[in-house]
Amino acid sequence: MTDTTLVFANPAHDYPQQITYTRSGTDSLVARIEGDRAGRRGPRTYSFRRADCPEVALPPATHARLALEPKYREAEQLEASTFAGHMDWFADNAGPDYGQVRWASPGSQVRVRGDSAMRQVAKMLRDANAAYRPRDLRLVVTLERVLVRGDTAEALVSALRTWRIVDDSARFGPAGAEHQRAESLRWIDRWVQEGGEWRLRRTDLFFEEVMFDGRVTVRNGQPVPEGSR
Repeated sequence: MTDTTLVFANPAHDYPQQITYTRSGTDSLVARIEGDRAGRRGPRTYSFRRADCPEVALPPATHARLALEPKYREAEQLEASTFAGHMDWFADNAGPDYGQVRWASPGSQVRVRGDSAMRQVAKMLRDANAAYRPRDLRLVVTLERVLVRGDTAEALVSALRTWRIVDDSARFGPAGAEHQRAESLRWIDRWVQEGGEWRLRRTDLFFEEVMFDGRVTVRNGQPVPEGSR
């Protein structure tokens, strides 16, 4: 990449193996594709010029997605800085009477209500894991679908949390060994637009898979036998 050129290359691809974008002036761009492993196609160029487009009316679901995507990126950033930070994120975005229903937990409908309860859960998780010194915290959130009805938006979300622990207590093997922990989650968030701002009204967690060193150990609150992982 330079100030005027951007090149994407993949020699293992059949065609094209390279795409080059070159800026020309302030309003023009030339794209060049080349590289045919079979040798049948030569380079091609395509010229583009910036143009004014008429304003397009976006569907309500698109408007909602554009507003909600940055919020989920905030969840990723919070988790990266603080273990169980995603639980604080739920509290930060909770509207009045917010409730979280953990269908994935044994007994069904394990409820957590209100932002203060969410923060208590976050603290409990941090306290319970403090001895393992969690590090390399990472959360990747995917906003799969958004369904809008009036001022309410339902978001289907999947997420992967990963972190590393130090097992000083030798609970999982040699003392001081590091292990990779992970959670794969799926839930539905119900957002309500209040005063121009989206606030969480309810979260339904319906899938939770816990992994240890790449092996699935718990799925929806139930241990997973070694042979079925």
